[in-house]
Amino acid sequence: MLSSAFRGVVASEPRPKINPQCVYEYVFQGATYGDETVFERIGRLGGTKGVRFQRDQEPEMKEIAPPLAPADRPRRFEESVYRNVDNLRRYFQALANCFGEKIDTALSGGYDSRLTLALLRDQGIMPRLHVYGRENDEDVRVAKAIAAGEEFALVHTDKSGKPPVETDRFGDIVARNFHLFDGTPPDGILDDGADVTTRLERCAGGELMLNGGGGEVFRNFFYLSNRAYSTRRFLWSFYNRFDPRLCTGRFDETDYFNRLGVKVRQTVNTNSDPLTRLQIEHLYPAFRCRYWMGRNNGVNNALGYALTPFIDANIVPDAVAAPLSFKNFGRLEGAMIQSVNPALAEYDSAYGHNFTGPPPTARKLKDLSTLLRPPELRRFTYRLHRRSREGWAYYLTAPYIAEILDNDFNHMRQFVEIDQIADGEQFARICTLEYLFRRVDAELGS
Repeated sequence: MLSSAFRGVVASEPRPKINPQCVYEYVFQGATYGDETVFERIGRLGGTKGVRFQRDQEPEMKEIAPPLAPADRPRRFEESVYRNVDNLRRYFQALANCFGEKIDTALSGGYDSRLTLALLRDQGIMPRLHVYGRENDEDVRVAKAIAAGEEFALVHTDKSGKPPVETDRFGDIVARNFHLFDGTPPDGILDDGADVTTRLERCAGGELMLNGGGGEVFRNFFYLSNRAYSTRRFLWSFYNRFDPRLCTGRFDETDYFNRLGVKVRQTVNTNSDPLTRLQIEHLYPAFRCRYWMGRNNGVNNALGYALTPFIDANIVPDAVAAPLSFKNFGRLEGAMIQSVNPALAEYDSAYGHNFTGPPPTARKLKDLSTLLRPPELRRFTYRLHRRSREGWAYYLTAPYIAEILDNDFNHMRQFVEIDQIADGEQFARICTLEYLFRRVDAELGS
């Protein structure tokens, strides 16, 4: 069966079998990788493939998007700024022609939302702007300063400020999330209903939900030095957000990394190690964004119009080709903002500086503390961090979980030590999978 809905395909399987590797990938990383899902024999189309449907004929699998051709490496910093800005201007001109001012986008303290706003203003577009967070959050402070200085309207939503939902309403909220988010979104399906509400508000009038996600393609996202890395050391550097002590005996760390490593190498079409630094740059849009952010894009496009311009096929080649020395410390993206809209670049950011010139020494030293940390040490960063259930959202506590799962985890106890999990994000995804697996059992009558 072919469908754009994950849950639809699951429902067509007579007896779906759980895929342990992808259970761990989803719990640890918020996504499953390599076109696999949490069920065996249920997968996604490859990134270059599509399906043609014709009357009275079997569906035909076709290659619709060949792998991106590499762009020439720019020799000068200014050349890289120009090429990337020029690509984005053409893209945003097309958005302006299609949607006019019916565009909604975020404004925060970072690079990506600022670049998005600069490009829209460059086209004469005044989008509807929003910011999420508490009043004293850095993103909110910066966004409000920009809006006040430029006299922009800004909608501030503090999702944490809502009164707690009643426990007897929680089951309905989770069921709605499960349906609208198609089962396994990156953050799971447990919340107070604010996520769905704000997404629907953003596109209620046919607006385009524009998201700056993927803007790290202009920066050194993985915070790795300019050298080759083995697949395993690459995974230790970023895909290490788990503690094997909290897993059951079903988890084998070596096997987990081996399987994930195969998916990494398939993405850049190689069977050998080490990965070149250029291949690692390509893994950001083709691996990280495709499987993690792509799932979120699918959810948004089911609700309304939604785009993430910075990882479009017209943008990625020149962004990936930019030398790492241009990307470090946010140099390239900061200069791009300055090139498009100098006035917006002058405002402070959540990084402690504006985007009008070279990043200050304090910023460089902060980034270097990660850049110079070897993967062998970064591998253990997550495991050494102390966590407590005291800071969890109220809807992750026992009375609320009892409404949807009876505080019983028959499926997920096979994979993780439920009572020892102190990471609220991972616990929410564990609950999401338990909910999914129970729904499948109920539909099968088992």
